[in-house]
Amino acid sequence: MRVFSTRPELIRRGIEFFRRWGIVAVFVGRFFGPFRAIVPLAAGLYAMPRLTFQAANVASALLWAAAILAPGFLAVQWFVG
Repeated sequence: MRVFSTRPELIRRGIEFFRRWGIVAVFVGRFFGPFRAIVPLAAGLYAMPRLTFQAANVASALLWAAAILAPGFLAVQWFVG
């Protein structure tokens, strides 16, 4: 990927982030651009159990989707009345 070829320190930082925080890194990684690609890679490198990874992944996806859709939903509710 282009960003990683120009900024290889992002890979190192993402792996360190995962190594330090584990499952929390998988959950939080979805919300920060560069970590979104690196954290799953680090989880695979460190052989994180698949079920643990998917639990954090699905939970963060639900929160992410709600956070993205909520402002539009609330604006429509306010407008419609």
